[in-house]
Amino acid sequence: MIVYTGGTFDLFHSGHVRLLKRCRDLAGDDGEVVVSVNPSEFVSAYKEPPICDLFERMEVALADANGVDRFTFYNANRWNFVSSSLEKK
Repeated sequence: MIVYTGGTFDLFHSGHVRLLKRCRDLAGDDGEVVVSVNPSEFVSAYKEPPICDLFERMEVALADANGVDRFTFYNANRWNFVSSSLEKK
């Protein structure tokens, strides 16, 4: 099973850790966890801009992502690419 989640992950905190651990639990040992990080422009469209830039947020999330198999970033213009890349090979 592939478990996909996305978020801003600005100022990474214990709630983010719990979310990623829950995704790993749902995917199981044979599954895959894919995390999408929202770019600053996307976030700024509906709330205050993030404090950290996209690459800083991805770096921090990656540092605590023991159970995450793949990271990407969300972009409305490339959703078809992202969603098709989630298909099992």
